Amino acid sequence: MNAPRVRAALHAAGVSSVDPARIEHIARGTYRVRDGSRMLACKLFDGPRAGDRARTEGAAYGALAARDAPVPRLVAVDEANAAIVREWVDGPTLAQAMRREADRPAWSFVASAWDALLRALDAWTEALDPARVDRAQRLRQSEVSAVAESVIGSGLLRSESSSWEAAAGEIRQLADIISSGRVRTVPLDLNPGNLVLGRDGVVFVDLEALGLDIAEWSLCKATMLPHDPRSGKAGQSLVAGEVDDSRSNVNARIVASALLLALADAAGLWRSEPAHPAGQTLVRELTARAPNLRHLAAALV
Repeated sequence: MNAPRVRAALHAAGVSSVDPARIEHIARGTYRVRDGSRMLACKLFDGPRAGDRARTEGAAYGALAARDAPVPRLVAVDEANAAIVREWVDGPTLAQAMRREADRPAWSFVASAWDALLRALDAWTEALDPARVDRAQRLRQSEVSAVAESVIGSGLLRSESSSWEAAAGEIRQLADIISSGRVRTVPLDLNPGNLVLGRDGVVFVDLEALGLDIAEWSLCKATMLPHDPRSGKAGQSLVAGEVDDSRSNVNARIVASALLLALADAAGLWRSEPAHPAGQTLVRELTARAPNLRHLAAALV
């Protein structure tokens, strides 16, 4: 444990002394600390510009909390030791819930918290040069299109199938639907492990990097678990199972985003392990629930 840095950060937060037994290492430089009746989280930053990254994340918490965003309350930033101290948010993460280690939340529960976070972050977008936002829009559209083309060329579709060309067109249509959304300022490093299902709602943690991305595409990345080719476990998407529920606020861009990401995962675009049949489980589930994708379903290997 980085005991001296943790103690220094706690001192900067006004915690003069704490029993080492009350400092618990959680993960990736994050420690949970009991200070009397309150629980704190101390996060240590390492690597290049660690102090700057600590200051950036601390500033994000402060500014977002002032706008009533669902983020933890900042206690202190110790730039000299590249650390921040914030309140601890008690509750399982979305990743734990998706692994059935806790109750799985409804899509609307997470989506409404995401909307609140983005409304608070819109002030960042509005302060940017519109030309920069336009460039980011084009870049994100190009990236989504590149993912679609990579899926098409990955071998996930049976090239001898009579449905191949139509299926490729359906994948490109998914990219077009996603790209119709506008870019907004979002946390760039979100994943299901950084969404805490707290008593009062979803809380977003680890806001070290902010940038511009298509909102629905970003949300789907934050609410999905990839399949595991080594164990054969299928991938998961929080939205799966709710896309045909009229009570949920699932729109076409969400469905398209979840499906294109599932296709990319099944195609192994960001891993070196060999393909595994479990990779297509989520693809087939989402394809069956999405309209006008009969050729894609028929052409899958």
